[in-house]
Amino acid sequence: MTEILISSQIYNKPQFRQMCGEPLEELHCNGQHGVMWAYRPYTIGRITPADGGLIAPLLCANPKNIHALSATLGQDNVVGVSKVMVMLRDSTAALAGSAASVHAARGNTFTAAVRHYQDTVLAYHDVMHGKGAPGVTLASAGQAIHAASANLQKKFQYELWMTSLSQKSAPSKGTALTNSTRAMNIARSSHHIQKLQLTSVTQATALARFSKYGKVLGNGLVLVDVGSRVGNIHNEYKADGDWERELFIESSSFVASAWAGSATVGAGSTALMFLTIATPVGWVGLIVVAAAASMGMNYMVKERSGGWYDKIMEKVNSW
Repeated sequence: MTEILISSQIYNKPQFRQMCGEPLEELHCNGQHGVMWAYRPYTIGRITPADGGLIAPLLCANPKNIHALSATLGQDNVVGVSKVMVMLRDSTAALAGSAASVHAARGNTFTAAVRHYQDTVLAYHDVMHGKGAPGVTLASAGQAIHAASANLQKKFQYELWMTSLSQKSAPSKGTALTNSTRAMNIARSSHHIQKLQLTSVTQATALARFSKYGKVLGNGLVLVDVGSRVGNIHNEYKADGDWERELFIESSSFVASAWAGSATVGAGSTALMFLTIATPVGWVGLIVVAAAASMGMNYMVKERSGGWYDKIMEKVNSW
């Protein structure tokens, strides 16, 4: 396992040593050392060929956004989240083509949970507008959203847990004192520095991809373009006006109650939750830091849920 450090500000040698007591010369980024530039990925010690394979995807991505995503989701979680979101995005893309049947079973389990949640939300919309199946009431449709949301959180947490296990079992580069512990101490010395733990080029590539379509909204929210932008499933509802916003507001209480009753123990130091939201351009993902959801629960189930939706749409429209 290799530790990668990304700072949001520039450090020269005296500043760096004063901050953490470490020589800046030990940090390297593709052969560059002596100054820690903002939003560039660094390793401790000389870069090996394996390290170079991890650095390259991050340099070609959006290191500034990687820093922001890590700061919001937690350094222990961001790698696992990126893996799950890439899996969901790739599954969504495949479902639009002929390769849907060849996807991995576990990936399909999480993707199926996402699709089932979306189906229950749309079914609730049908009941709201008098188009529901015989015998289905708003209460029963709401309970279906509650159950689907709770199941989605379990699948999401499982994927994060699996990544966490692989991270813990991976051997560290060099010795613990010369790499892992030093990287941890440097990151702890300044809130401007984020520490990433990567075990493979696959993880680095997933994180790089996630940085291109995951956007921090602030207040513990991260919006994700999951690739479901065709929106053809929404066409039949166009006559219902601004139905996506209305549906988000009406269904939020069921999601909130599911979250309140779920075990929100995250894979790392920060517990996370996930859902997808219908918008005029298709489905988008929303990752919520559990602490933020807890603090904002009363707002979410009342008029503030509309404010959440408006904020989400501002970001969606900027993509």
